Amino acid sequence: MKKIITIITIIGSFFIMSKNCYATSIIKEDINLDIKIHLKANDINETRKISKIINQNTSEHLYSIELKEINFNNNYNDYDFYGGMNPLNEELKTKIGLLSYFGYGYKNRNDMKWYIITQFLIYKELVKEVNGEIYFVDNNNNKIVLYQKEIKAILDDINSFYIIPSFLEEGSLGPNYELKLTEKLNLHDENNILEEFNITSTSNNIEFNISNNEFNLKPLNPDGVNIVFERKVENLAEFMKVYTNYTNQKLINRGTISSIYKVLTINIRHPEITIKSNNITKYPLENNEYKIYTEEGNEYYNIKLDQNGISGNYRIYPGKYYLMQTKASYGYKLNSEKIYFEVKKEDMTIELKNELETKNVTIEKQLIKDNNSILPAINITLDIIDENGKLVSQVKTNNEGQALIKLSYGKYIIKENSARSIKENYTITIDENFDENKPIIIKEEIITEDIKEETNENKSNKGNIIINKYDFKTGKPLSGIKIALYNQDKELIKEEVTDSNGRIIFKDLETGIYYIKEIYKDNDYKLDDEIKIEVKEGIDTILTSNNRTEIEVPNTKSNSINLSILILLFIGAGIKYTNHKNV
Repeated sequence: MKKIITIITIIGSFFIMSKNCYATSIIKEDINLDIKIHLKANDINETRKISKIINQNTSEHLYSIELKEINFNNNYNDYDFYGGMNPLNEELKTKIGLLSYFGYGYKNRNDMKWYIITQFLIYKELVKEVNGEIYFVDNNNNKIVLYQKEIKAILDDINSFYIIPSFLEEGSLGPNYELKLTEKLNLHDENNILEEFNITSTSNNIEFNISNNEFNLKPLNPDGVNIVFERKVENLAEFMKVYTNYTNQKLINRGTISSIYKVLTINIRHPEITIKSNNITKYPLENNEYKIYTEEGNEYYNIKLDQNGISGNYRIYPGKYYLMQTKASYGYKLNSEKIYFEVKKEDMTIELKNELETKNVTIEKQLIKDNNSILPAINITLDIIDENGKLVSQVKTNNEGQALIKLSYGKYIIKENSARSIKENYTITIDENFDENKPIIIKEEIITEDIKEETNENKSNKGNIIINKYDFKTGKPLSGIKIALYNQDKELIKEEVTDSNGRIIFKDLETGIYYIKEIYKDNDYKLDDEIKIEVKEGIDTILTSNNRTEIEVPNTKSNSINLSILILLFIGAGIKYTNHKNV
């Protein structure tokens, strides 16, 4: 085919080459392919052949060079794609840009048919703006359909350009995740296009990799991290230019298009530390305060417990620290010990033990005789009961009538745990003002002679004998001591053994004279001698022995003394012999 070459001179007959100019002239060359199009718009209705624009000096297609304004004659109404003259609307600019990028020159699309198809699609977008039309025609100017497969390939690439990995579809910018240092993030791309994206991170505190459309991320340190997913595009000329006057030959200057960005936001949170105290419910723990220091002694956190003894969750950077208590709630001891710990990747809870503040309490039980002389109440068991009615402890008075105990802050009731009980319960308050050097004295008046018998409210015409045995040295009850009971004719009635409280009770005995005698020898103690006891109606006769020393039993045969309570105290001998009315 004969070639017809038309030379268009730019800016006069001569052009001086410069750094930014790549051509002295532009030629329009008829192509070998007999391909024609028909353009129809407001100001055009013609059939033409599509030609390509080349650089006359280098024979390179003009789309591949960077063009400046000086390269064009304004008579051709050329248009800088990103300039301000006769601007396209944003939608049209985007469409033409994508057609230029994915058309002629993209990957293996380098032969003339791809140039024809690309130019055809650009014309189509331009005439569409003025309600025009474009189509291929044969040599007889009849409308024909060409290159449908190739056109579809370009349009499919444009549509695919906007597809992003499936796990990035959430939100306008991308999804957000919060990870612990111990967690990993594994995301699967159901769209199978991960390899079409460049992936960069704003932080070195993560490790990530891609394998078989799986995105895997591992945190290294606490941080806020943005993972940027950018679709890969060719690094071409910075600016894209194209003629926008469809009455002339269209020029494509193919340039890099704006890529697609999506951001995956990762918050790698610090490990959390929680302070938890053992929950002693007597007093709330909400005023217990602590400080956390770095290993070097720099203050890191002030922490306060709630009423249940639990702090909030505090985020802390991995490292070595120590904890100190700075304030103790009322009723608790202040612990000044340094508690060292190390934070790694895991959340952690530090459990503390808060001890109650205590005071040394001395309880002294005194027996006041009718002659105002004072005797110590020996081996008396005392119950210590808190204000909720709970038995806190039991203590026993020593040879001086004293019992020692440690008590935490609060109110307590002291109650004698025996048949002979304190007439009124004794209440004490332990607090920061309690004087540990001042004993609590409990007095009980006793009558040793000429006590009138109380006869009302008798519930039985029989009596009981109660025997209490104690170790003279330790004051502890003596169990396993066998004692025999005899009648007034010294005939054996029964034998009993002291229980764990050192006690034997001979119940429901007829009134009269009885004898008791220890019949089992234990350790180095001496067996008590036979003791004569008179049982009276409605009376509990109590015999308390601190050791088994031999004693002299007084003569109780006289019927002239009517006693309701008979108390015989043998303090020096270690035996106490008492009668109580049984009501």
